[in-house]
Amino acid sequence: MAAQGGKSEFSINPSATAMERSQWSSGIVMCHEDCGMCLVHACCYPFGLAGTKTTFDKSSFSMNCICSCVSPCYSAVVFRNEIRSGYGIAGSWWQDCLLGCGLCCCSACQLSREVNARGTAAVDPLLSLVEF
Repeated sequence: MAAQGGKSEFSINPSATAMERSQWSSGIVMCHEDCGMCLVHACCYPFGLAGTKTTFDKSSFSMNCICSCVSPCYSAVVFRNEIRSGYGIAGSWWQDCLLGCGLCCCSACQLSREVNARGTAAVDPLLSLVEF
């Protein structure tokens, strides 16, 4: 882990086993931890999700926003999978699907809390697409 300007940068081993994987820093329904963020995701879901993804990997906010507006459920699942894989958090593609589509606002809030807690991840974006 390297610090850059107060933000930490995580680098993971993509071949880490499930036992070496970390856990989420907060639960899926912990919106009371940051009510402002919860309101952003509830009222402006695509923009909140796009902002979280941009903070995570420094990708284009505009492109993330377009993806989130055009296909919010798909974006929620893919973004959740990329962030979970990038931080080495235990889980599966199916869990990402269930939470990203079924509890989309709660999932987006959890992602935002995680990115705020851990900082930018140093990951190859293509690695997360391989992990199902």
